[in-house]
Amino acid sequence: MNLPDTASTAPSRLLTRWKPEMGNPDEIIRRKGFGYVRDMERKNGFLYGVLRTRVQSVLSRRWSIIPASTGARDLATAAFIREALDRIEGSFLDDLRSIAAAVRYGYSLAELVWQPWESTRFGERLTIRAIRDKPPEEFTFTSDEFGAVTGVQHHLAGRVRTFPLDRFVHFAFEPEGGNPYGNGLLPRSFWHDWFMREGFKFWAVYLERFGSPLVRAIVPPATSPEERRQVEEVIESVQQRTGVVLPEGIALDFLEASRTGAAGFREFIEEQKQAIAIIVLGQTLTTFVGARGSLALGTVHQTTKEEIVRADAEALATVVNEQVIRRLVDANFAGVERYPVWTWEMTSPQDLEALARVLVRLQAAGIRVPTEWVERTFGVRLPETGVATAATRSNASGP
Repeated sequence: MNLPDTASTAPSRLLTRWKPEMGNPDEIIRRKGFGYVRDMERKNGFLYGVLRTRVQSVLSRRWSIIPASTGARDLATAAFIREALDRIEGSFLDDLRSIAAAVRYGYSLAELVWQPWESTRFGERLTIRAIRDKPPEEFTFTSDEFGAVTGVQHHLAGRVRTFPLDRFVHFAFEPEGGNPYGNGLLPRSFWHDWFMREGFKFWAVYLERFGSPLVRAIVPPATSPEERRQVEEVIESVQQRTGVVLPEGIALDFLEASRTGAAGFREFIEEQKQAIAIIVLGQTLTTFVGARGSLALGTVHQTTKEEIVRADAEALATVVNEQVIRRLVDANFAGVERYPVWTWEMTSPQDLEALARVLVRLQAAGIRVPTEWVERTFGVRLPETGVATAATRSNASGP
């Protein structure tokens, strides 16, 4: 039994259900604008670094296409998808990076540009020529009465054009209440970035004022105005000279500011960095080398990072499968019920070692392991019959 969708109308400060008239509900983007949010990353090297680490931790993985089954049709469909992705203009990795910008800003939009393709292997097909990254600040969304997104509106120079949603790849990062604008990590880091900027400003003023010690001249009460003027000239030039000559009875010394002032600025900024690292990476030990720690704690922090990477990888893979792979299949094959799956290779070196040991035991027990699984898991293309291979350990020559 299919029940109609329902929308919450209860008044609340929380985003219970997004509506088009709300626009982007993110307070920071509404108040400061996209330009400021972009500058946060450009002007804060630490923020750029941790954001790049988070995104690159996913994009550095290999990806593969898994056929829906071992049937001839499903294998051919998967082969078509691989070739279609290879034909997209530019690097598909750059396209993935553009889609993953939603992690930074909350959402991303990329237009699918289609073209006919005369393939010697697959015949007449329709394929994606390019995936064009779009500036998200120029676009808003339309929805039905229940808040489901139905279209995209482009705003430029006072002109508004409406497009169907399936013309784009739309990625909303950690959305709430059907919000198509998502919740980006840059707006979440706004206050800590602002505190860092202001902290550096006050630290620079402090260093300008107290970075060099204050020169003090001790002169007798009976010193004449002319002698005082000469002493002041000596004080002004003392930092550029290696030595000075002073009249008898006049002495110079240096007053240094307390060291605790600079330490306070440093601690304040480090606190903001750690807060940003927790927002972006979920932990700090993979970014900071602390004075104290343990192997167990470091392992916990590394595990936390890996869990976040897996979650990001699954979210991005879902977008690619639903908005790229399925559209390619539906445009070229009729009656498909099970689609090939685009997926990341998430196994770590430690996982590969364990899998290799399991593989040896399976083979020793006489269990047949699919070649495709071995190639996909270990990233090694198994040779065809008659192709020369490297010698195995049992017959390799060596000392």
